[in-house]
Amino acid sequence: MRDCAIARLRDFAMPDGRLSVPLIHRRGDSMEAAHAKYQRLIERCQSLPPTPTAVAHPCDESSLMGAMEAARLGLISPTLVGPLERIRAVAASTGADLSRVATCWPAPDIGNALSARSPVAVQAAP
Repeated sequence: MRDCAIARLRDFAMPDGRLSVPLIHRRGDSMEAAHAKYQRLIERCQSLPPTPTAVAHPCDESSLMGAMEAARLGLISPTLVGPLERIRAVAASTGADLSRVATCWPAPDIGNALSARSPVAVQAAP
């Protein structure tokens, strides 16, 4: 077990009663070391073939860009699953290129209810 700094909460109390707690790092660790650890993990994964990955409902910038970055790094081969119009709108607003990404979206269903028997439409990446 690593040695961690311990502090009393009252040491961080402000006059109005709120707490101001600094970001606590383990002793001996630096941000550079933490980033290097993740960089080594990414490099190891890049030596493997991309993992086919279904990315569910990437209809916000963070979700879509995370999948696109992982694909750019060669970590995953994504299939974007969700409402195609919304995915395309997010891609357009962020400049993401979907031309090499497979997409999958539910076919229209009565009452917009999705069941295990609902058909899906798949568009493969070129």
